[in-house]
Amino acid sequence: MMPATMATNPEASREIFESRLREGYDIIHISFSSALSSSYQNTCVAASELNEEYPEHKITVIDSLCACGIGCNYKFS
Repeated sequence: MMPATMATNPEASREIFESRLREGYDIIHISFSSALSSSYQNTCVAASELNEEYPEHKITVIDSLCACGIGCNYKFS
């Protein structure tokens, strides 16, 4: 039986992030709560590796501390 849910692995995050970095974008990623999933930590691994390879770009990974988007409010300035 296959699991119904699964955390994002570092390689999947890396592939997506790297494609955006090559296009010239900086990245802000808001992750599912680290208390409920390893997605945050896995994404941090990918971001750390890519920050070294693309020092001219910024990758920020934020732990939402939320289980869903409802009730999670962020203000970016």
